Amino acid sequence: MRYSESEIERVAHVAFQAAGKRGGRLCSVDKANVLETMQLWREVVTAVGRDYPRCRTVAHVCGQLRHASS
Repeated sequence: MRYSESEIERVAHVAFQAAGKRGGRLCSVDKANVLETMQLWREVVTAVGRDYPRCRTVAHVCGQLRHASS
């Protein structure tokens, strides 16, 4: 699966705008520990997050989130 940086930025902006309307928290879940594409995803979401100082971003690796909810 491939994403372009502009696609990730677009999705991240929509996510941060939605987060701003519901308490300012955004949870980004990826598989950055396994997939190179997901490393880019995390980097871009982190960078876009700087434009939304009222939002707090929490990043999780998919497997960790599964275990955390058990």
